[in-house]
Amino acid sequence: MNFCPNCGEKVESDQNFCTNCGYSLNGNNDNVKKQQLEEKDEININEPAPVGIKGGLNRDLKEPQILNYKQKMGLKTGIENVLIGQIPNMGKMIISAAWAALSAKYFVISFEEQGIVLIGINAQGRFNGKNAYIPKESISSISYRPGVLKMVLTIVANGGKNKFNCPSTILGSPFQSQNIQNRESILQEYPA
Repeated sequence: MNFCPNCGEKVESDQNFCTNCGYSLNGNNDNVKKQQLEEKDEININEPAPVGIKGGLNRDLKEPQILNYKQKMGLKTGIENVLIGQIPNMGKMIISAAWAALSAKYFVISFEEQGIVLIGINAQGRFNGKNAYIPKESISSISYRPGVLKMVLTIVANGGKNKFNCPSTILGSPFQSQNIQNRESILQEYPA
């Protein structure tokens, strides 16, 4: 078991980035700060998570909240390129399913022209500000396979591999099922 040199979180040896703080585990940490785009715009993955929005479970997984946060981060795309996914902690699943669920990492995965932005969300469906960016040029392949009531998305970048369980439907987020169905058009810009 390895640990993130930035925050101390446990990380798997094949991970590209720390899912706790976004630190690049491949040595290129320009990606943790701000990313310069071809048009001289910036993706600011360090934009603080919005606070003060009233609501319960999954309050930030609704289209207006996602689009607002994406805009604050400098992203100009809509909801049509977004999936919600979870990096399960299978090691803790052996100990207890409840423990594994509590330690899982959740993300709004936004497929941008320049790369993939992972917007961190907590188990209650609220933005947590723990975001990461994977530049398109560092992505070796993206693949998916169907699962029971989910799609398993695998992103390989800089020799590391991260798997995301993307549920077929999420209450209050109708775009999820539509985007799962349209996954081919979302992923066509990335290497298979």
